[in-house]
Amino acid sequence: MSLVQTYPNFLPPDLWDEVFFEYLTRPMWKWGHPSQDTHQLNMFPRYWKMELSDEILFSDTIFKMIEEATGDKLKLRHVYAGGNTYGTSGDIHTDHDRDDARTFLYHASPDTWMPQWGGKTIWYPESEKPIYHEFTPNCGLYFNSTIPHMGEPTTRYFEGLRICLAFKLYVL
Repeated sequence: MSLVQTYPNFLPPDLWDEVFFEYLTRPMWKWGHPSQDTHQLNMFPRYWKMELSDEILFSDTIFKMIEEATGDKLKLRHVYAGGNTYGTSGDIHTDHDRDDARTFLYHASPDTWMPQWGGKTIWYPESEKPIYHEFTPNCGLYFNSTIPHMGEPTTRYFEGLRICLAFKLYVL
């Protein structure tokens, strides 16, 4: 089995539009989220974040779609949107240290993505070569949360917001 399971065209077009146009365009973005929880915020890159855990569309509807697609019985810990503009990125990090923790990343930007815009997701599994995944709108990526990974910065050619939904989960 692949370390990163890929789910292209994860949401039907009408739901994808609802996610983006009715939720992710709201003025609820906050600046300053680091990839890692730390008291030394100046040591880690920061980016945009929108909390979504209290939104039924994400914590129930899409969460159930993730369970169905992966075939795993899951518990949702947290869901949020992370956004990167040119000059921002995540850093190499893990989402959890428990082996039963999983992450489902959903590439939510509505654009046809151009390779020159950058923004890949990169995993750094122990004892293996890095795994690169082009930023692909409407694609889900499911993996063990203990695998170090990062979101690559976007290039100066991209003038929007590279948006990933991060579903932090436990396998039951």
